[in-house]
Amino acid sequence: MFRIAGYEPGTIEPSNEMFLKLVPKEEHEAMQAAVANAIATNQQYSIVHRLIRPNGEERTVQEVAQVLLDEKTGLPTKLVGTTQDITEQMEIKRQLMWKTALFEAQFNSSPDGIIIVDGEWRKVLQNQKMIDLWNPPEEIAHSVDHRRRLDWITGQVKDSKAFSAKVAYLYAHPNEISHDELDLINGKCFDRYTAPVLGQDGQFFGRFWAYRDITEKKRMDARFRRLVQSNAQGVIFWNLKGEITDANDAFLKLLGFTRDALEAGLLNWSAMTPPEFAEADRICLEKIAATKFCAPYEKAYIHKDGSRVPVIIGASTFEDSPEEGVCFVVDLTERKREEEARRTSEARYRTLFEYAPDGIAIANAEGVYVDGNASICRMLGYSRDELIGRSASDIVAKSEIPQIETALGEIKAASDHHREWLFRRKDGSVFGAEVIAKDGGQKPE
Repeated sequence: MFRIAGYEPGTIEPSNEMFLKLVPKEEHEAMQAAVANAIATNQQYSIVHRLIRPNGEERTVQEVAQVLLDEKTGLPTKLVGTTQDITEQMEIKRQLMWKTALFEAQFNSSPDGIIIVDGEWRKVLQNQKMIDLWNPPEEIAHSVDHRRRLDWITGQVKDSKAFSAKVAYLYAHPNEISHDELDLINGKCFDRYTAPVLGQDGQFFGRFWAYRDITEKKRMDARFRRLVQSNAQGVIFWNLKGEITDANDAFLKLLGFTRDALEAGLLNWSAMTPPEFAEADRICLEKIAATKFCAPYEKAYIHKDGSRVPVIIGASTFEDSPEEGVCFVVDLTERKREEEARRTSEARYRTLFEYAPDGIAIANAEGVYVDGNASICRMLGYSRDELIGRSASDIVAKSEIPQIETALGEIKAASDHHREWLFRRKDGSVFGAEVIAKDGGQKPE
């Protein structure tokens, strides 16, 4: 008792008052009530309370005492009992309660329907999700006999013989773990996982069963597979190691590789990326790490023959495997060729425009000049900047101004106009020139 109270034996005179001082005041009333009840009823009492040692350490103790009666008078004379330090046991109990609460919270909030069955085919635990998934009759849902539940479930799956055989096999092989899918007659598909419940010594206590509705996932997977197999665009499955783990034929054809090379693990998206696009890939991976996807961006891959293939890609990772993902690859080769052809054509046009010996001016739908070549500028005596923004009335002889509206109407109606006009230079001098005008199809800005 001395050591429980935090004293060395013989260092203090034990007494009820001394012991009571070590008990927190808020627990005195409960202790006194327990003692009073034991005396009044002549029964044993047991109470758990805290005890504060002189050094401030808190312990939890359990008192058990019996009232002794005087042999002659039959009146209570004293209490005799024991005090046991149960601090460690209470801590173990507290941790067990916490773990149990945590387990129950996880068990009941799980997206899976879970049932635990013992070795005698009796239900031990079942969460509400299990009932919601299968929606069995009330007597089946709450039955302790798991055989009744299995008999009912057998009638809900398409391949009832395979289902029954698998269950029988698993109970005949208690250490087996199994993961498969069940197709139901109502069109749904459940993922099924089961594992043994074993003690630390390997003793078999029963089986853990978990079911998850993957019907919508299967439908989405089927649609995605059709998209991949359609080869409308390249699709690759990749990981953060740089490996291409799978790809459709469109991607393989785009870069000149065979499926044998893919299956041999020879394709690496990082190695196939030219150095100048490494930074763009790094930024993409950072975005994927933060948001699970990366917006499409342009890059290039190195073809098997060493040439470069311009592409635009968009990538994302899988929810259940963030180190793996899918990437869509669109070939930009034709678009790049068209862009290059357009740039070449525009360059050629610009060269012809600039160095043509004839004066060329370009006006918008309102007749305001937006460009002119060197020849027209020399004819009129204006610089290009001076010419831009002027209209026909600024550069033709005053006698020709009334004809401008008519000429513009002809150009818009017939797409061309051809006649001699008198022009007025910047210095005011007048000269004649043959004009061929065509409607370029431009609309007013």
